[in-house]
Amino acid sequence: MMDVGEQKCAFCRSNVRAGFTLVEVAMALGIFAFAIIPVIGLMGTGLKASKESINASTTAQIFRIADALVASDASVTTTNMFFSNEGEQTDSSDAVFKAVVSPLSPNDAAGGLLVRKMWQVQIVNPAATNVIYSTRSIQVSRDLSTNDFR
Repeated sequence: MMDVGEQKCAFCRSNVRAGFTLVEVAMALGIFAFAIIPVIGLMGTGLKASKESINASTTAQIFRIADALVASDASVTTTNMFFSNEGEQTDSSDAVFKAVVSPLSPNDAAGGLLVRKMWQVQIVNPAATNVIYSTRSIQVSRDLSTNDFR
């Protein structure tokens, strides 16, 4: 009776075990390691690029929110807003981003019928304020004849 792992040799009458030798297994593992190590090395670079892309997208969304805040209320003083990783406004305890909106000049007369106000929006890491993600200036102009903001 033959065991499960045994086959009948076509050229001889004795039973031989089918399988891989230790040398074949070692060579297969070597080839696999040679192929997989560069892929694993690229994963770190890909994750870093992905995180930078998410941060850039989130900061752009935060700038849009700050721009809408300044455009809707031109009397905004220095304001701290906190945001989650998805760019949604949240409280300071679980914030990933902190946007500091501060006026650059109280009132800058552009001459004629326009008055311009400028704010600086700085997005920082709330845990380490010396880590600045991005800084942008927002300018709002008000038409004195119609009192409309642009």
